[in-house]
Amino acid sequence: MAYPTDVLYEPITGATVGVWRVRLPGGPMVLKQIHCGSSGDPRWPTSAEPDSNYYWRREADLLAPDSRLRQALDAVPGGIRAVRCHGVFDRPDDTVALWLEQLTGKFGPEWAPDRYRVAAVQLGRTQAALAESPLLAAPELSRTWLREHVALHRDEDTLTRPGIWQPALTAGLFGPDAPDRMAALWARLPTWLDRVETLPPTLTHFDIHPGNLFDADGETVVIDWAYAGVGPVGLDPACLALEAIYDYHLGPELLAELFELVADGYATGFREGGGAIDATAIRQAMIITVAVKLGWTVPALLECVAENRATLNGRPLAVGAPAWAAAGNFLLNLVDDVDETDSAPTSQAKEPKAGSGRSEEHS
Repeated sequence: MAYPTDVLYEPITGATVGVWRVRLPGGPMVLKQIHCGSSGDPRWPTSAEPDSNYYWRREADLLAPDSRLRQALDAVPGGIRAVRCHGVFDRPDDTVALWLEQLTGKFGPEWAPDRYRVAAVQLGRTQAALAESPLLAAPELSRTWLREHVALHRDEDTLTRPGIWQPALTAGLFGPDAPDRMAALWARLPTWLDRVETLPPTLTHFDIHPGNLFDADGETVVIDWAYAGVGPVGLDPACLALEAIYDYHLGPELLAELFELVADGYATGFREGGGAIDATAIRQAMIITVAVKLGWTVPALLECVAENRATLNGRPLAVGAPAWAAAGNFLLNLVDDVDETDSAPTSQAKEPKAGSGRSEEHS
């Protein structure tokens, strides 16, 4: 018997066949179907090798009802949680079906800035608690995802192309000093990537953005764990703040406030989760990790404007370019705060957890 379905997501990655809401007699569930496909954006590849950062069935292994990830997340009081999985089924056509809970709480793209801070607190608790966890040795986790992601997105030619900045400068998207500032940042990013890999490691989602988050009665529920692995403290919260702008969920005028809300919330949660890295060091980690991961967005914007493309990240260029430029300018300003003489924290010292009472009961 066929049940009514609604398409929830049009895939851009090679591993995802599709995501549907299936209206079953006992209530709706979400069906996500994955495979080792070769279609999709080449910057988001798929691999059949279990030790690859882009292993196609990582999400199925991580979200299975009895997985190590689920057990570890459930053991963290007041942390984030993964979407519930009712079952993982291998199919005769070499695809895998994940039957997931239908989340009905407020979707991340609908959140106000204050709810991002709540999510950051819960994320901080989780990432502090799991920074020295045996979970990090689990073979199903990715190991060098960020380095491979940077290699797939870093275009060495765009910034040196003659005249590439002029259309964006003429349109008022950047100030006259932006080309030199971006060139300086671009030259620093390979060294910063090395520095990022000395930061304390923790469980990292690598794709934390509003479209992968739900509020479920105050809990922050995270979906789409396909890239999850071992990564640096600070990356996930920093990306959450900036990608709210890159994906047009909040206006760019809110970015400065949003970043500080998320940084403060994450540092608070990190401390509550037993972490010993102070707020200043966490903010530094957030800045360098997000610059490494999202530095490619400025050259991508310049190329779109120079070629007068119709759209940018799914929106008309006239709408998308100002938002991306605001995020790019914010990033250029943010990296001015990086202390190049300050050595990154290289160990995850743990402190005894505070009592069961939380400083922020709403989070």
